[in-house]
Amino acid sequence: NFSEDGKNVKLFNCNSQKVVLIAPIKNQCYEDYFYSKDLKYEEALGDLEEISKQVIDKIIKEDEIPSKKGADYNAFLSFTAFQTFRTLYHADQLNEIVDGIVKRMLKMQLDAKMNENITHEDIDKTSIAVKEPALMLLRQIPFFIPLLYDLRCKLIINKSTLNFITSDNPVVLFNSYFKDKTVRALTGIASKGFQAFFPLNERKCVVFYDDKIYKVGSKTNKPVETVSDEDILAINKLQLPDP
Repeated sequence: NFSEDGKNVKLFNCNSQKVVLIAPIKNQCYEDYFYSKDLKYEEALGDLEEISKQVIDKIIKEDEIPSKKGADYNAFLSFTAFQTFRTLYHADQLNEIVDGIVKRMLKMQLDAKMNENITHEDIDKTSIAVKEPALMLLRQIPFFIPLLYDLRCKLIINKSTLNFITSDNPVVLFNSYFKDKTVRALTGIASKGFQAFFPLNERKCVVFYDDKIYKVGSKTNKPVETVSDEDILAINKLQLPDP
């Protein structure tokens, strides 16, 4: 949906700081056997993508979010959850957490004289990781979907001079309620003030939000239109990696 010819996109590589004007879609955000060498997981995701594409196409065409009570909303919500966590970023993040927790446990055992065969230095030199972190994430995602049902969902229609952008982490988790406060921003789905932004194309973006904290447009499901370049720029900045 961000392609002019259905085959290529314009791309900015954050690492090299280079713009690529013609980047084949099929080579982006892709890795062989990312989840597992058992292709049944890829095939199952393909089925979800096929169903979700029809729903997303309808949202874009009709400027309307499906009813929460219908199968289309369930499919879109499920797809959003998978698009959030089936990324290299979250796979790496999972391994960072596993590495930290296991090392702390080993050091506690060492300090308690439960293990005298290794030293703290040995532990620090070791890297501990899950063999298939992306597959582990896939298995956990269904538990997040019910939490998304508690959020309001609105379509933002972009009528500014700028376009929405997307990235290899297309669904951005955010929490502007805590952004300027002394506590660290909380981006867990069940957190007070949680927000998620999911650009569908250059002109349409879906936002999930805690309606006990934020007001987005009217109380109805009517889309929110904006002509503000500043609004679009703020949403686009969320797609950028942390400095």
